[in-house]
Amino acid sequence: MKRPLFSIVIPVYNREQYIDRAVESVICQTYDDWELILVDDGSTDSSAELCDIYSKRDNRIRVLHEDNRGPGAARNCGLNVASGEYVLFLDSDDWYELNCLKECADVIRDSNPDLITFFMREHTEREVRINKRALMPWSFSDIDRQAYLMSRDISVGTRACKRSIIEENRVRFPEWTTAEDVCFMLLCYAVCSSVIQIKKAFYNYDKKTPLSATKQGLNGIENLFSIPVTIYSKFEEMNCIGRFRNGLAKYFMTEVKHGLMMAQNDEIITDKLNMLFKGETQRLFPGIYEKVVRRYLVFGSYTLRSAVQSIVIDNRSVSHYQFQSVISAMQDGKREIPFWSDNNYRNEMIKRELSGCFREELARCNYDYLVIDFLEERYGMIRIGNYWLTNSDAWNEGNSSLDSEIIELSTFDKNVFVQFLDSCNLLIDFINKTQTIDRVILVENYLMEYKGEWGQEECFDNQREIRQINKKLKRCYEHFENKLPNIKVIRPHEMGDCFSDIGYKHGCVPAHSCESWESYMGYLIFENV
Repeated sequence: MKRPLFSIVIPVYNREQYIDRAVESVICQTYDDWELILVDDGSTDSSAELCDIYSKRDNRIRVLHEDNRGPGAARNCGLNVASGEYVLFLDSDDWYELNCLKECADVIRDSNPDLITFFMREHTEREVRINKRALMPWSFSDIDRQAYLMSRDISVGTRACKRSIIEENRVRFPEWTTAEDVCFMLLCYAVCSSVIQIKKAFYNYDKKTPLSATKQGLNGIENLFSIPVTIYSKFEEMNCIGRFRNGLAKYFMTEVKHGLMMAQNDEIITDKLNMLFKGETQRLFPGIYEKVVRRYLVFGSYTLRSAVQSIVIDNRSVSHYQFQSVISAMQDGKREIPFWSDNNYRNEMIKRELSGCFREELARCNYDYLVIDFLEERYGMIRIGNYWLTNSDAWNEGNSSLDSEIIELSTFDKNVFVQFLDSCNLLIDFINKTQTIDRVILVENYLMEYKGEWGQEECFDNQREIRQINKKLKRCYEHFENKLPNIKVIRPHEMGDCFSDIGYKHGCVPAHSCESWESYMGYLIFENV
């Protein structure tokens, strides 16, 4: 009998309310060359009976009844009997878009990759959001990109993997109660040589349902080290630890940061975690610990700060100055200008601008790296007496009693750019006096010119203005680089990753959802420190 193109494995445990939705999303696919394997993991409700009813209704559906051993063991049972060329995994309370398999089949016909990834649509009580945390806008062609994906894209539900790759390398789910899917996907990335990403959301993740045995995590933080260490040992067994050391280190650090956030009000646990992290990192990833505990002074956009925070273990080691042009940041002295805002973060940023503390912190040099972008130069400027201030979103959102004394200047005003050049030269003088060039990283960020996305995609109606701003930013970067020719420069725009100016909830408007950009940018910065 001809084997199907796809095997879909669904572990089922007490999901009688949701199993119909999951199974129907497979039966109703617009592509029909598949088999569905339902693994009843010892359900005590009517889930097992519902599975049997479906198997009698459609001969492409088979059911395995097992004792309850958890989602990893259940998926392994499905893998052991799967016959499809590619394997997918669907949780019993989630569902596919009806064109999922057809779109995957088209990619297989054209490219025959080892692994196909796509996006997830998250359904919560408040909203439906497409999760693009691992958006991959570049060709997947080398180990660096694999390491990046290993640290970002570890959901087992949003991919189809060639079954021969899994079997040849004996990849299976560990029988853990949590993170078993993470281990499986990390190992899959290690053995796959080609990956294609479909930039569409086919997997629907219902975050409103009560957690089943297939979605529960362990309480507490005692497994933060045991699980990554065990995953590390499995990579050693497969003789591929050297190629993916940085990707595993990033995953390890991400897990520990999550634990530190959980324990942020418990100093004893926090101290213990930091001690364990230092010891395990120095043992498993020599040289990494010194990188992730360094101090950074970040001048520029919000996402630049987030990118830097993605490579440190403690976010407090990052000092950030946003909503400031170089012009206002490099002025000497404090500005006695009353200002207040209901947004605490933006209020703090404006207070920093008015206090002149960036120049003071730059002079003290109590940091290991200075990381800069000039994206805030997209704003116009404000003159209040002899003071320059940045006419940013944060300033306009707040209130000042000196509105009548304000003179506003466009970002395209020639006097503004002349003042930028003078202030930039002063910044360069400070850098030359206080910092070695190899401790300065310039990130060339630009505005996204055509469209952006936060929830739904939106095309810009001010593309001409955005392109004009980008031309100005290019002149800013060129001036800085010409004055400091040996500086480290990162150019994410060459990959098509830029900022937009529409609709982002948190203030610094990136193209698409910014997690993927932050992670990739953090990875590039990490490689330069």
